[in-house]
Amino acid sequence: MNDHVRRGLRTGDYDYELPHDRIAQTPAERRDQSRLMIVHRAAGTITHGVFADIAGLIAPGDALALNTTRVFRARLIGTGFNWAGIAENYSPTSFLINTLLPPASVLP
Repeated sequence: MNDHVRRGLRTGDYDYELPHDRIAQTPAERRDQSRLMIVHRAAGTITHGVFADIAGLIAPGDALALNTTRVFRARLIGTGFNWAGIAENYSPTSFLINTLLPPASVLP
C-alpha cells in the first residue's frame, strides 16, 4: 500500500495486545451500566464512563449508528493433531468462526 494512505485505513492499524482478563465473558448485569470509552478528539484524551452517560455525549447534528446484530456462539474447541497423526503431538485447539459462507463456497 502506498505511503499516502492515511493512518486508520489498514487493518494492521488496529492490532494491539488485549490481556485475556480484560475480555468480557458475560454482559453487564444492567446493560446501561456497560463500560463506555469516550474519545475527546479535540483534546486528544480518552475517558471512561457507562452507557447510561451516552445521552449527554450526543450533540445536535451528530450521527448515531446502531448495531442490531446478534452474536452467537461460534467457537469450536477440540484437540488438534499433526497431519502424521502422531499421538504425542496432540494439542488443544480452538477455531473462531467470523463469517458463515453459503454452502456453495465451501472448499473441497
